[in-house]
Amino acid sequence: MHVSEEVVYQVTKGIWEIHEVASWLKNTIKPETALGLISGSLHPSAERYYREFGLEIPPVMNFWTK
Repeated sequence: MHVSEEVVYQVTKGIWEIHEVASWLKNTIKPETALGLISGSLHPSAERYYREFGLEIPPVMNFWTK
């Protein structure tokens, strides 16, 4: 989590903007299931983007604090 909040937000946004135009990516991952694949916690800026995108953030296990 040593990357600036703005960089993480813009990278997350960029991934999903690419998703909109890349047909191969649409068949690989879907926004409604993407967060279920994460086994740790989201960076706060990525979480902000997903909330703004309209996704519900599922409870996730944060294995870094164990």
